[in-house]
Amino acid sequence: MSDQPVKLEFAFQKRNYILLLIGIVIVILGFTLMSGGGSDDPNVFKGDYELNDESFEQMAGQFHMNPEVVAKLEPLRNVVFAGEDELAAAAREKIGEAAFDHNYYGLRSATKIHADMFSSTRITLAPIVALLGYGFIFYAIMWKPRREEELAK
Repeated sequence: MSDQPVKLEFAFQKRNYILLLIGIVIVILGFTLMSGGGSDDPNVFKGDYELNDESFEQMAGQFHMNPEVVAKLEPLRNVVFAGEDELAAAAREKIGEAAFDHNYYGLRSATKIHADMFSSTRITLAPIVALLGYGFIFYAIMWKPRREEELAK
């Protein structure tokens, strides 16, 4: 046996741990940006509904709704409704129950929905930040000091 002490070397240097912590913070930031915007009741969609100009064009063109029905819905143009039930009640009042049942799909599909869940921060920015964080963690794990840095220590 040799009398020389055994020098233990860790797989990670101090810099690896610092970079790893930075990456974890970035991932947590990404997931924090994704949070929120949901509904308190899973059976109720949280968001505002609006029949804007584009909605009327879709109902008349793409969904081939009867022009008379679209004309009866005209007073609802650019009105923001607090929920789907409020929109449905207003449409039933304007066009009647029978016409509403027949045209419900076109009306609902053409409606512009304003919901916090669909914000660009939650859909685009937050996942990119989280993925960058994971990339940073990968870099932190793979980083190895150059040989000259090791000799300098």
